[in-house]
Amino acid sequence: MNPTRGEWLQMALKAASPVFLALGLILLAMLPYGMAYPGIIIPNVAVIVVYYWLIHRPDLMTPAIVFFIGLILDFLSGGPPGLNAISLLLVSIFVAKQDDILIRGSFLLVWAGLAVTAVGAGFVSWMVGSLYMADVLNVRPLLVQTLITIAFYPLFSWMFGRLHKSILE
Repeated sequence: MNPTRGEWLQMALKAASPVFLALGLILLAMLPYGMAYPGIIIPNVAVIVVYYWLIHRPDLMTPAIVFFIGLILDFLSGGPPGLNAISLLLVSIFVAKQDDILIRGSFLLVWAGLAVTAVGAGFVSWMVGSLYMADVLNVRPLLVQTLITIAFYPLFSWMFGRLHKSILE
């Protein structure tokens, strides 16, 4: 039996929830916190969202969607065009190559994979940003952001897991 329009819309919204979540978190991360708290560094939520959903629901986080999320982040951040799109695509390639291990692995293994992924994404961002600016950028803020990203992954993973169970299953 074919689904009704309402059922089809509900299925489409459920399938798009990781993308909406990614865009919402990116928008939240882009708020001007620095005005109230100069020097605040927040986790790289794009890497966390893409990494998590690539492991748990890769059908909802296709390379095209990953690229789109990266482009939106590039547009909002004012950074080099394509920087985050490329960085997130590299995250998706890494996860795709390691998906057998990550899907069946313990949480600690998945967390360690996120650490490797966050370091790699940070290095790519630093390298491309330095080339774009024609200067060697200060690596300290990026290192701090990478450590914060790794530290906050368990919380985000728990929240995404709850969303996954309540909405997508």
